[in-house]
Amino acid sequence: MGPPEGGHYVQMKIAVEPEQRRGWGILIGDVVHQTRSSLDHLVYALATRSPRPLTEKQARSLSFPICEKATDFAADWRVSQGFFEGILGSKELAHIEAAQPYLRGRSELWILKGLDDIDKHRSVLVLDNRVQVKGTAYSEDGAMSHQFRVVKELTPPETQEFPLDWPHSLSPAALSVDDISRHIVFAETNGLCDGAFVFSRMRDIISETLHVLIDFDEAHFFGF
Repeated sequence: MGPPEGGHYVQMKIAVEPEQRRGWGILIGDVVHQTRSSLDHLVYALATRSPRPLTEKQARSLSFPICEKATDFAADWRVSQGFFEGILGSKELAHIEAAQPYLRGRSELWILKGLDDIDKHRSVLVLDNRVQVKGTAYSEDGAMSHQFRVVKELTPPETQEFPLDWPHSLSPAALSVDDISRHIVFAETNGLCDGAFVFSRMRDIISETLHVLIDFDEAHFFGF
């Protein structure tokens, strides 16, 4: 550890084994699809509360619409032609519209739809060429410390060098690394979430989807 050019740098000789980007893409794509499908299952559950069986055509038309604009929602034939209102109910349809991104003021469901559409044609692409390092640096006498989190491009062959934002006057002399993990981000998502950290973005998407499902549960549409 030294202070070249007035800064503090850390060098680590810990190998970070490369991941298969396609493998990550397949895994993330499956999470995306299953999350999207949970909303479609909700619509199917609403439509099958009646003992009257659905026709094959009706069943194929059941999916949860996710629209960016109110005009797009109104233009969906299942809305404009009364299909949803007749088979689901007017209150249920109102709840579906209330869940739309343009009314909730959140983009997570719209991103979910976009990622699922992408995954139908190819695996969701991710980049994993960065590493996240978290830990604590200490002064030589142990009196001063500083927690750090650094996201860094990989430096071949196996040495990681990154600047340490040390706030104290005495130079750091020891380092405790608590975690080294891949920093995996989305790529080529047509502007939906390019460069976004995969795991935090997916947690937000899953959380928003869960809130929508809970809203329907709390409306007591299912009688239990």
